Amino acid sequence: MLTKAIEWKPELRYLLHETNDPKVIFLYNIWILETTINSFVDSNGKHRVFDSDTDLIYPPDYQRFINFINETIKSAIEYLNILDAILYISIEEYEKTENIEHWLLASQTNFKFIRK
Repeated sequence: MLTKAIEWKPELRYLLHETNDPKVIFLYNIWILETTINSFVDSNGKHRVFDSDTDLIYPPDYQRFINFINETIKSAIEYLNILDAILYISIEEYEKTENIEHWLLASQTNFKFIRK
């Protein structure tokens, strides 16, 4: 991703000697994040996160990104709270049975991309 960021933001090359400056590192991070967001497309080239390119220096795009992050965090917290409640009950049941079978089965899990 860094190579693509440098391609899109040649400024990265010229600021390389100033990476001890927190402001420069902030810009590096913003530009690399933008590159990542803008490169995340489906097989048809359609953006997968937002409807268009994102420029985090442009206030409306920045606000859109902040709203997205806030919503993502809120959703994650809700999900984890529900998961915690479910796992708490499940763990109590597993502790009662002390069946190693469940852990052996878990070690064989094959994760795949969810396409739908």
